[in-house]
Amino acid sequence: MVRYFREGESMKNLFRFIHHIINVCAASGKKRLGYSFLHILSLAMMAACFYGVYFMVTGADSVLAGAGLGGLVLSWIGIVICAAMGVLFFLQGFVAQIVTFITGLIGLAKAGERAANLAAALVALLSVVALIVAGVLLFA
Repeated sequence: MVRYFREGESMKNLFRFIHHIINVCAASGKKRLGYSFLHILSLAMMAACFYGVYFMVTGADSVLAGAGLGGLVLSWIGIVICAAMGVLFFLQGFVAQIVTFITGLIGLAKAGERAANLAAALVALLSVVALIVAGVLLFA
């Protein structure tokens, strides 16, 4: 029998994420600035996944009108997959940006890396604020 997920695969992904957070904490100012822009990509993937859920809930009935029960089952599978990936990307991007913000502020103590750490902290803070504002505006 073919196993699609090996045992412990989700724990490996968790450990990779923890390792990434440790790398963000240990990074220099310029590298941390790059990480803050990379985390915005994760937040954009989250938005794309949630838009996919929204599209499948509202517009998939016209797309799959002639597909019958199989189309309905496939659309629900797509909704579940997109929602799960959206939550995963949200948690990874949001937590990583909070960590980048905090470590950017801590990195202000190094005189040679103040500008890059300040820029990384500001990019992280602005992206988190933008995410919160967008969420409030969408759900209001």
